[in-house]
Amino acid sequence: MSMIHLYVLVATNHNILLKERHTFMNVKWMKLNPIRRKKIVLLALAVLFLLTLGIKIGMHYAPYPDIPPVIEDGEPIDSTIPINLSDIKIPGYNTVTIPANETSVSVTFENPIGNPCYFQISMYLTATNELVYQSNYLSPGKMLTQLQLNRSFTAGTYPITIRFDTFALDDNYTPLNSAVTASSLVVQ
Repeated sequence: MSMIHLYVLVATNHNILLKERHTFMNVKWMKLNPIRRKKIVLLALAVLFLLTLGIKIGMHYAPYPDIPPVIEDGEPIDSTIPINLSDIKIPGYNTVTIPANETSVSVTFENPIGNPCYFQISMYLTATNELVYQSNYLSPGKMLTQLQLNRSFTAGTYPITIRFDTFALDDNYTPLNSAVTASSLVVQ
């Protein structure tokens, strides 16, 4: 017998075995009571739903990774404001002014003295939601004075959104509240 005939014979037998197995499964499934088939399908769908729900809940409540965030060592704020730990103070910035065609800019962002949290400050272009700047965690009573932007800008005025994400001062850096303020980026 030639090699070609042997291959065809093996391939044919393999297809017959697959066909017989497939037919066996269909016959076994079809012999089940229709009510029992519905129960099996509903049970499988319920298991799939619960698995999906569990994954979504697990992802929502999953702890942040054990990598500690980078804490900015900003400059101390010179102030004698009394410390009040009952609420979080968010500074407002009507305009942020920077020089044209520069990515390293002098801008002051601060986390007021007495805040019971770290700040992470992000600046976005309002029209496109493009991230322009994001700080590391900034301790209470510290301020940033030199920022490294993700891009430079030509002269003009750009509507921006400044987002303040707050994190507890504990070892878990538990996320607290967020605040969003509208502002203008003035490029000269």
